[in-house]
Amino acid sequence: MFNNNSKRVIAVIFMCNGWKEQNPFWSYNSVKSFKRWHPDTELRVVDDYIGDEDVLVWRHKYLLDLFDKEQYTKVIMLDADTITCSRLVEFFVDDVTPCLATSDIPSMTSELINPKNVADIRWKNVFEYQFINIGVVCYNSRIVLEKIVKLVNEGVWDNTSINYVNRDFPDLIKVIDFPYAFSPVVYNVIGLGTRGYNSVRADGIYFGMDGPLVAFIEPTHNFRVVSGSLFNHDGKLVRCIHPASEKKRIKTMFEPDVVNFFVNACGCDWDLD
Repeated sequence: MFNNNSKRVIAVIFMCNGWKEQNPFWSYNSVKSFKRWHPDTELRVVDDYIGDEDVLVWRHKYLLDLFDKEQYTKVIMLDADTITCSRLVEFFVDDVTPCLATSDIPSMTSELINPKNVADIRWKNVFEYQFINIGVVCYNSRIVLEKIVKLVNEGVWDNTSINYVNRDFPDLIKVIDFPYAFSPVVYNVIGLGTRGYNSVRADGIYFGMDGPLVAFIEPTHNFRVVSGSLFNHDGKLVRCIHPASEKKRIKTMFEPDVVNFFVNACGCDWDLD
């Protein structure tokens, strides 16, 4: 384990290619909410990249340099469409596991699946498969980043690359909120409570990827604030909201008490576009 006296921790949010100017709501709230819950952690907003290389490739090289050139010992990466809703405790209590990752949508099926990544449970009649979303992740060493950089340089999408690494080197990555059924907390996309890819659409909740309509209300409308903490519709503590493809609908997804939580507890400005 690292000596606490030598630990150097940094969180990074990338806002390249005009993101900051084009998305004022997320640019402000992703930064403000992380700072509100982590005033003791260095945060770097990277918004000055100009180059021909795909930013999804370049950003992992940037993170690798934080270990190699700047001597950080823990690097947290957050996508710019996140709202931090509590201390990201699981990232800070483990300084040993090379990579602490977070789940994507529960029950997402993928060609990446391998038997050891399948939870031996059924959760509300849906099998859950381990699939990582790279948008909220913590690195305790360079080893996983090095493998990701190699894959993205070969043309593999960055989110796919971390799942390849998890498939081939499972001892290097811990998915901290998997399986969902047994996790007391949720990070990332599953903070929105989706069930299968595209199971939550504008007019209701659908069973799995292509199943029937099962409800007319999004799970997010059943999120509740209890004793100053945000819980999802299954009673799990929400660490981070990361809506990904649903980010344009964020203002219509929650009840007023949850919006007040985002504003008052997380420091968000809900009036921004």
